[in-house]
Amino acid sequence: MKGLIISESFQKTIEQTYGPIGREWLNNLPTLLLTLEKDWHLKIKEPFSNLSYNFVVSVALAENNFAVLKCGLPGAEFNHEVLALRHFNGQGAVKLLKTNEELGVILLEQVFPGTLLSEIKNETETMRVFTEIIEQLHQPATQSLSLPTVDDWYQGLTKIYKVSKSIVFPLKLADYVCGLGKELLVSMKEKVVLHGDLHQANILRSEDGWLAIDPKGVLGEREYELGAFIRNPIQELIKQRNIKECLSRRLELLAEMTGFDKKRLWAWFFYQAVLAAWWAFEDQNTDWQAFITCAEALKKIKV
Repeated sequence: MKGLIISESFQKTIEQTYGPIGREWLNNLPTLLLTLEKDWHLKIKEPFSNLSYNFVVSVALAENNFAVLKCGLPGAEFNHEVLALRHFNGQGAVKLLKTNEELGVILLEQVFPGTLLSEIKNETETMRVFTEIIEQLHQPATQSLSLPTVDDWYQGLTKIYKVSKSIVFPLKLADYVCGLGKELLVSMKEKVVLHGDLHQANILRSEDGWLAIDPKGVLGEREYELGAFIRNPIQELIKQRNIKECLSRRLELLAEMTGFDKKRLWAWFFYQAVLAAWWAFEDQNTDWQAFITCAEALKKIKV
């Protein structure tokens, strides 16, 4: 771990998101990594370059084996990821090797070659891979799991009504979507364990196929899972000459490949685009406007 560098951008994200608790966690991170090297018998290598809310680093194990160490602030979100990974048990998702919930650390299998699905430019092929992944992931829970539901996530959207009417967020659009969300929630079918953020950058190629990483862990109907995929990569999507046409094509293909009802998929896509915008807005992330652009294009699609 000698000479390990924690990037300024990662530190800034943690401090902005978690405040004093985040700064304390960052200060303790080098000590935590040294402790894990000793107790888990591993050697810390280079951290990944695209860090956001977790410190993710490649580690060497015994006999020239490698794994991925993921460190984050302990809490509910971390625990939900662990529960989801245990439930998936390597079926369509990366394998969980070891964890310490109290410390907020998990050890995962390292995926080789690790090609991102977002690097595949044939959109039909990416959708084929995606639909195969969700077929593997979406197995009914055989036991009660302490995971949030999509109903719980919906409550985050209702916070809009508690903020000032002067904010720039499109409140009329949010109001419409809140009503749509209620209709969807009361009519949901069987709930399964969903990844919750399954898009092109969270699916990696392994030697034996494709695997999902970084699950949020949420309970909901299968149709809900497709929302993150259709609107990503968001910055590439909004650069399309005709966003509506692009989204309409994706909707048609996903409905055909999954057999899901197209109208219900469209409703979930529209609802989730606004929810993603609101979450980004709350986090002071400028991407929120891109999600609104996506939502407005979806609203124009006739199904």
